[in-house]
Amino acid sequence: MIINHSIIMKKNVIKNLFLVWLVSIVGCLCYVWNIAREQEKKIWEDYDKMQIAKAKMAKSQSRKEAAKILSEVLLKYPESFWLHFLYGTLIMVDGDLPKAEYHLRKAREINIFIVFNPSYLAKASECYMKLHKWHEAEQYAVRIKKITKKLEHLETSENLLKAIFSRRKKNLDRG
Repeated sequence: MIINHSIIMKKNVIKNLFLVWLVSIVGCLCYVWNIAREQEKKIWEDYDKMQIAKAKMAKSQSRKEAAKILSEVLLKYPESFWLHFLYGTLIMVDGDLPKAEYHLRKAREINIFIVFNPSYLAKASECYMKLHKWHEAEQYAVRIKKITKKLEHLETSENLLKAIFSRRKKNLDRG
């Protein structure tokens, strides 16, 4: 009887310690998520600047102004994955590929869940393709196919994969 009672007590202690550990992990995750959410809310204090940058991004002659505005806001909010993604996309269009790669990678580091966004994956794939980093470009393009069923995203993925394979082949034929 005493042996059974001590075994039951040990199991209860282990179970209670596990529950405390689990609750503390969940609490920490909620706290970190709340901090990130609060930081993203602060960005919208500069909403007017963001709208000006957005309007300028559409016009090729105003992209440098948009990049300047976004870089200023990015300096204020360096931990915003959304700003890194937007800025990386903008400067990729202007041809500064190493800098674009840095900001797209930074967006992924800040918020790992961005890898479930087909727009991010397409831009990252395109950037790596332009940098002749075929393996990375292919990985992002294939990931689009794996996470979406939308026809437009599947077409984007197929087009990226075709471009990657044709450019790879051209490089092999040259070298």
